[in-house]
Amino acid sequence: TYLSAEAGVVTQGANSSATETLAEAIARIDAKLSFGGILTTQDLENAEIIKTAQAVQALDHIFFVDTNSLDNIETLGAEIKEASLVKTRLVAYGESFEGAKQFVAGYASIALSPNFKASNTANTMNLKSIAGVTGDDCLDQVYYNKAKQYGVDVYGNTGGLSCVYSFDNGKYTDEVVGHLWLKKQFEVAVFNVLRQTNTKIAQTETGMTALKMAVDKVCAMGVNSGLIGVGLKWNGADRFGDPEDFDRNITDRGYYIYSLPIAEQDQAEREARIAPVIQTAIKRAGAIHEAKNNPNIEKIYGAINGVAGVLSENFYDFTNESEEDLELLKVTPGAALGSVRYYLPDFTSLVSASNDYHLLVSIFKKYNI
Repeated sequence: TYLSAEAGVVTQGANSSATETLAEAIARIDAKLSFGGILTTQDLENAEIIKTAQAVQALDHIFFVDTNSLDNIETLGAEIKEASLVKTRLVAYGESFEGAKQFVAGYASIALSPNFKASNTANTMNLKSIAGVTGDDCLDQVYYNKAKQYGVDVYGNTGGLSCVYSFDNGKYTDEVVGHLWLKKQFEVAVFNVLRQTNTKIAQTETGMTALKMAVDKVCAMGVNSGLIGVGLKWNGADRFGDPEDFDRNITDRGYYIYSLPIAEQDQAEREARIAPVIQTAIKRAGAIHEAKNNPNIEKIYGAINGVAGVLSENFYDFTNESEEDLELLKVTPGAALGSVRYYLPDFTSLVSASNDYHLLVSIFKKYNI
């Protein structure tokens, strides 16, 4: 089965007669090509997805895969999370097979789009909109809660806006993408120092400084892009080097680079011309997915049948309802309050507005809304 992303249509095709699995294909091309993300047009069984995820976990890639069954969130999603297969990102979309394929393709393109060499380009998948994909009408509060529990990203509606709800399956998508970028850039930067030197990098502190400066430039790009955070504190106990230097650099710069002094290096490594390990601690900037405030709210009103309920002052008082019920309203407000086909006329200014708008203002003032 093949999906035309442009047309959004499915074409049936014959299965390959070859015995190579997706995991085997990835392993075969991994040594030949440089790539980051993995996406397949195949409709894989859960067992095959897990095998592929296990293979990818040992590599420097991220595997994007979809499921067209929201019920699979607590099966496949749970298995991926429990096995700590964080380099596999499962997304669920229940409306159609084609929609699920378009969702995961658009999702992957946004996830892998940041140019970390530019300023403030690090992103998060949360609340991102996928072009050409509508919100999943199969998604309700129950499935939303399961997606959040098992770290499966879904596509729903927030106030009429179709967007991604991104969750933690051990790591968020942007964490994995950022880590893979840093690792690759460190490897390239150090290799380039060794490769582009016309003479040699001396096995001295001066030589090590040259290598660490290359690592420092990568970290500085991470700060500039928003991937690495400045002004934060190190929460773990796994420090290295001088503890005071470690904490000061993490807070002031967002990262700390250290290598064992050349004079203390093992003789066997010196004879093998191996540099001391360059250790780098990085404080990720993270991302804010939710924001809470503490306003002075006296009442929470719901308008029965939308704007018609406001105009007729037909309100339901939600003030004493539980937080769980209020969360449910975000996803399915129509189920509790009903809907209406009454449309307000176009608004240009309050002076020339219809009586409906003047009535709305007076009602809002009356109820202190």
